[in-house]
Amino acid sequence: MDGLAGRHALSPAHLRHYHQRMVLKEVFSQPGVSQAQLREATGLSRPTLATILERLVKQGFLIRDRTEIPRRGAPVGKYFLNDRTLRFLGIDVGPEGMFGQWMDSSGQRLESVQWSRQEILQACLDQAPLPWSGQAMTAGAIAVPAMFDPRSEVLERSTVFPELVGCGLREHAMATTGRPFHYVHNAAAAALTEWEPGSEDFVVYMIVGTSVGVGYADHYGPAGLGPHHGEVAHLPVGSAGPLCPICGRHGCLESWVGLPALARAVGMDQALPWNTPEGLYAVRAKLLACQGAWPPSVVPALDALATATEILTQVVGEVPIIVGGRIGEVLLEGVLERLSLRSAWLRPVVQPPRSAPSERWRVAFGAALYARNRWLQAFPEDSGPSAEGAN
Repeated sequence: MDGLAGRHALSPAHLRHYHQRMVLKEVFSQPGVSQAQLREATGLSRPTLATILERLVKQGFLIRDRTEIPRRGAPVGKYFLNDRTLRFLGIDVGPEGMFGQWMDSSGQRLESVQWSRQEILQACLDQAPLPWSGQAMTAGAIAVPAMFDPRSEVLERSTVFPELVGCGLREHAMATTGRPFHYVHNAAAAALTEWEPGSEDFVVYMIVGTSVGVGYADHYGPAGLGPHHGEVAHLPVGSAGPLCPICGRHGCLESWVGLPALARAVGMDQALPWNTPEGLYAVRAKLLACQGAWPPSVVPALDALATATEILTQVVGEVPIIVGGRIGEVLLEGVLERLSLRSAWLRPVVQPPRSAPSERWRVAFGAALYARNRWLQAFPEDSGPSAEGAN
């Protein structure tokens, strides 16, 4: 309550909103909780809690299961978030297009869809409906490989997809759905898929695809490591390395591990456009053929990634560093080999992804998780038209 009192006068509307959010969070963390348990957890009086529960059920946010036979004098039923009406959309803006993952409030993955990136960007330019505009949804999030200010959620720069900057994708998504959308860094979204709710652990995810990004997740939520929740692709890992045409420095991570650098390492045509699915799959196929017998030309890229994990360990401590992404999952074995040859004084805890989603759908699923979590944190302000009755 102290944080609420510090931001607002404690009007009846503010208290009602705060209490609703508190009840929703308890039901989310304890599915099947009873009214008596909610009273104990929230400290709300019986009449106040009963009014809030009735309102949330009527609005479709909660359901009440009355199948259990109650004891005399005990409240009837247990409460759950309404998975039939609460639907969250996560969107991954990637080199293979835009991947959409629908999810219910329990984290169960629903439909998975794919759209052309150009189709979506053109819809923003023309102010036309987006493919998901007519579908029932609660909230959404867009995972981007871009630098952005986490407070204003304004995209500042993307070396991978510069056309994202200024297209107004988030704003157009909100305008056409009437629902809240947020940006999240793609590596931070991936990290959220590896973090277990309620855990105090800190999980770092290094996503290696067209470029390199690092994000983390803990009980405070996901965030991107690097300036403005952005990329770490230009982290210096060796001053004697190649000159990066983007940052103008020698030996940054991008100069070793970006798709053009990896293409050179495996002897591929430099004219191929690297921010396309064709470029990504071509490099991936060549690297897959090298697994277990890495040519000398690829070893510097493996060493660069190994050095990056050491730097991360020095910054955040000995926490798990998950290496994934469409290229990262191929290079992981080689990175572990290079780390095993180094001094034992610093041993990064480098692991493959542990959770179920494939690397193709992981970021979209993480974005859907982020959309749900943000909605729970902001309810009812971020609940759209259906929350109006609570005011």
